[in-house]
Amino acid sequence: MPTDEELGRLYDDYRGEAYFKQRNHFEPWYTREFNDALGAEAEMQSRRDVLANVLVEGNLTGRFGSVLDYGGDRGQMLSVLNATMKSVYDISGVAPDPGVIAIDEEALQRGSWDLILCCHVLEHLPDPRAHVQKLLALGHPGTAYFFEVPNENFHSVRASSWLIQKTWLTWLVKYPWLFRKFDFLSRNLDYHFHFVPPVLFFPLCEHLNFFTCAGITSFLKSNGFKVESASVRDSGHIAVLARWS
Repeated sequence: MPTDEELGRLYDDYRGEAYFKQRNHFEPWYTREFNDALGAEAEMQSRRDVLANVLVEGNLTGRFGSVLDYGGDRGQMLSVLNATMKSVYDISGVAPDPGVIAIDEEALQRGSWDLILCCHVLEHLPDPRAHVQKLLALGHPGTAYFFEVPNENFHSVRASSWLIQKTWLTWLVKYPWLFRKFDFLSRNLDYHFHFVPPVLFFPLCEHLNFFTCAGITSFLKSNGFKVESASVRDSGHIAVLARWS
């Protein structure tokens, strides 16, 4: 699993020019168009619509005092919210959107948050349990939480623990040109058919954890949250509304 230092290097200027060039070098199918489309306005608007609908369903339609987007890049999700103060905490170092305040660790701990967003963060972390416990500690009675994770619903033959599978992959990574071909095939089978056969593998470029609605509900409940809703939304992602407990 990556260390905090390695994660910091990975997400420094996330999806910027240096990130794109390095990833495109190892994954030629990771095109500039695909890189630029991630987090583009069309996608963000769809996700903001989901956030707004989830808050309405949870009877959270009033004005918030302070809202926090933890790991929220420039704070793009916050524009749909009616709040006195909108803050974003992100390790990428990018400049926040207008009306959003980028805060450091000290301000993060000092804040009193009425709503905390954690969108597309949990799938990237080597220890998501420690992260959600930190988020819970940032809240107070009445704090609401909005979680968003990808709906990566794939099936694979349970061969990862087989000796022959490990031997095969250990040999395969010695030949980068061949490994890339199998990587490409693995990605396409997963994307188009949601299935990864034993001789292939589910690529772990950034995502280290995979959630279903039932899985993230159980995960959050086991860490002290009261989960009010969890479902796959029109954006194609899993959206969760939870409360401080």
